[in-house]
Amino acid sequence: MRPKYSKDHATRKRKKFLNSKDEMKIIKEYNGGLSISKLSSRYSVSKSAISSVLKRRNVKCRINNSHIKWWKKINDVEQIDKNICGIYGLYFINKNDHNDIKLYIGGSTNIKARLKEHMKYLGSNKHFSKNMQKYFNNNNYKLNLAIIKECDENSVMQEERVAQHDYNRSCLLNTWLPCDENDLLPYLNK
Repeated sequence: MRPKYSKDHATRKRKKFLNSKDEMKIIKEYNGGLSISKLSSRYSVSKSAISSVLKRRNVKCRINNSHIKWWKKINDVEQIDKNICGIYGLYFINKNDHNDIKLYIGGSTNIKARLKEHMKYLGSNKHFSKNMQKYFNNNNYKLNLAIIKECDENSVMQEERVAQHDYNRSCLLNTWLPCDENDLLPYLNK
């Protein structure tokens, strides 16, 4: 309550509190691709309130420009050294909304050869990832290539898995399909 002789008579906006149902809806919509600012206006709370809900509920963040700026950008695949081993990314940035980023994370003992292979299949419209092909063919998105992290060949698989689990699945173009024993057997026999 304001003091008796206060000149400030404007009514204050009541603070809205989110209940657990609201928090679950927020998480579902965030995982579906809705931005924090849109969630903020939808639920009439501040952006920091939305961010604290996501943090408190251990929801992984989506990829954004602050992550990308630390990566080594690749303008020409031919200029990459042959022997670079590590984690690479193919990411698509929406030309109209720079916060809308889709990312494919991969690992290889020869990043140059692997990126050339991706570009060959994307260019011929025959990439194994239908999602990645869809974003490549969409004129609203621009493809960028980057080396996320260099590492030795013994730790590529582990580093790739760590990098994939750093981000929310709603922004990743990677697909995880469970393999059964019969699919793995030829590789295990080698």
